[in-house]
Amino acid sequence: MYRYDIKGMDELPRDYLKSLYETIINISDEIEKDVMSKGGKHFSVSYTKEEVKRLALTYHVQARWMHERIMPAFDEYLENGIWSIGTMVTMAIIMMGMEEADEDAYQWLIKFDAKILRAMSILSRLYNDIQSNEDEEKRGGQLSGISCYMKEYGVSKKEAIEVLQERIKDGWKDLNEGFMERPMPVARQILMAAFNIARVSEVLYKEDDGYTKPEISLKNFITKVLIDPIPLQQ
Repeated sequence: MYRYDIKGMDELPRDYLKSLYETIINISDEIEKDVMSKGGKHFSVSYTKEEVKRLALTYHVQARWMHERIMPAFDEYLENGIWSIGTMVTMAIIMMGMEEADEDAYQWLIKFDAKILRAMSILSRLYNDIQSNEDEEKRGGQLSGISCYMKEYGVSKKEAIEVLQERIKDGWKDLNEGFMERPMPVARQILMAAFNIARVSEVLYKEDDGYTKPEISLKNFITKVLIDPIPLQQ
């Protein structure tokens, strides 16, 4: 993955991994060609690839934990989890289509020292953990912030969820503080994109696991917004 070379596919041990790797490389190549053909920002492709590499690394860490039956401390899990949730890759891809996203903006993104970026990722990670925990327990071998917190602090599942919910409240405070920071580190539109990713995570996971089971509630949201929207003008 770090080489981003299709030749590396032959080194993978399973056919499904080879297919996944090939798909990632092909899509990346198509995006790069599209960006370059339109006179786009070539640097945006390079920075986005770096985020994909970091995402792959966090998946590798999670796989090692599960394979070796390691239950990490909650903070260690969360530090890896805020990358594995994929929000930073999402941001990098969104910015590829934004005029305001110059190379300085991508450097701001890749440094990951902005409060709004960390809050965005923490919120998405914790919302996911709370709603997907039961299904992941049934599948077996899946780690979550809830299980890590329960083991480290010797508390019940209910107590662990309450702690994560408090972290979510703090996350929204940090998100708002990051958005209100002055002077703005990047264009307002970029900050708004990070804010909206957190909002989408809340919609996806507030009532159930809308990402895994969209037919439960997410389908209804999509229908109301795209198929049967409320008319703004008569």
